Amino acid sequence: MVDEAYYRDHTEDFTSVPKFTHDEHIIHNALYGRLKSGQILCKDCGSKFGHEVDGEFVSLFTPVTERIKDILLSKQHGKNSVNTLQGVLYEDPAMLQERAVEIRDNVVYPKEPYYTFDAGTDTITIYASKARGRHYQHLVTKELAGRGVDLQATVFHFVEDIQDKGILGVFFTQGVERFNERFRLGFNKIALGFAMHAGVARTQVPRVLEIDDHNQGKLVSTSNLIPFFPISALDGVLEMHRPALEAHYPSHTLILFSQPRENGGMALFCYIDLFSTFQHYVLLNENYTGEAVFKSYHQATTKPPLKHVDLQFVRWKHWNIVAEDFEVDMAKFPGGTTEERQAFIQQGIDTYRFNPQLNLRVEVEKMYAKISPLVLLVYRETEKSDLGNPILDTLRSYRGEQMNAVMGELHYYFTFDDEEGYQRFRTSFLEEDGAGALEVLSYPSECRRPPMKVEHFQAYGHLKFRQISAFIDESQQN
Repeated sequence: MVDEAYYRDHTEDFTSVPKFTHDEHIIHNALYGRLKSGQILCKDCGSKFGHEVDGEFVSLFTPVTERIKDILLSKQHGKNSVNTLQGVLYEDPAMLQERAVEIRDNVVYPKEPYYTFDAGTDTITIYASKARGRHYQHLVTKELAGRGVDLQATVFHFVEDIQDKGILGVFFTQGVERFNERFRLGFNKIALGFAMHAGVARTQVPRVLEIDDHNQGKLVSTSNLIPFFPISALDGVLEMHRPALEAHYPSHTLILFSQPRENGGMALFCYIDLFSTFQHYVLLNENYTGEAVFKSYHQATTKPPLKHVDLQFVRWKHWNIVAEDFEVDMAKFPGGTTEERQAFIQQGIDTYRFNPQLNLRVEVEKMYAKISPLVLLVYRETEKSDLGNPILDTLRSYRGEQMNAVMGELHYYFTFDDEEGYQRFRTSFLEEDGAGALEVLSYPSECRRPPMKVEHFQAYGHLKFRQISAFIDESQQN
């Protein structure tokens, strides 16, 4: 592939029109992905995939992106469009009475207008969008007049947003044509792009790329998606409490890794985690013969909730906290007076620019550093104390062999000079082997074998949706 501008300046050097380079988002721009590569697709193929795959895939995530678009990162190109979501509003605590609604710009409208009449105050309340409310008023007036209501004494009140009238549910898969096909192709395209970005040969990813006799590649779906389930005891704690433990929830994560197979040889996988919610392994090749690989990418999806700080209005003993929030490296402070220390931190605050690309290893260590002291507390306590929080409650529910697995995994994660410990994140885990020892198991292999059942993945999926829904609801209140 050739840069298009270079070709136009050196046309005489070419005997035919080449393929032009094209900056391709590995995680889609519409999903606020930031990782790009100019060596994955040519301009023509990028346009083709954008039309055939990308648009259909990213639209599946509109129920998430549309609700929190005000706090998401800015897109690198294109503008935010306004989408209308479909859903229901449950009007009673038992969730038996539901009303079809539409959500646009985070305003919840009833799909069909309705009204209430309070005879005590002679107030008619119409629930509808402005566009439909005035027209609907004529129908209400006619109906109430037919019931003998004295309309001269009544007052009309209009309500557009009815989300405080019940429990809101937004459709995700319901009503979406070919949802599974679109979902699988989108995940396969992300995995393919990340593999190409990591230097994996096209011939090494047959489960996502089909190459014809003319050496042309075609994106395919080959029943190669494996849903993630937190089988390990430690990951069970993390996923149960991830919004509280993850500093940049919700995030995107990619991990490309090769792994020995039980019967010999190697397999190549890509773990994809979108918005800390949609988690799957993509099998790229069950007979991988390339170089061993482990490559990760991790990024935030939302803007940091930080406002500029003037240290002269902050007590000196809190300066280190502020410095940490604004990622000021105090190790670079040469020393000096209190005023010089203040000036150093203030300069870091004033020049701070948030970089959504994060170091996965650092972020994993932060999460498990929060869990570790709680694990030790539970491991050592002889009887349950009054001290409690949700994470402690989860840990206290673990049996002895599960706590041994947690301790073993934490040991690996915090052996910082051992790269293998970090590279176990989402690729493999430790489990009690039944004889008092811990054995290493493959995550993608264990996620698709008994005793894993459809019911397990469904229950876990509901948990993840509850987490992201709670985050969305909280963002609407702030």
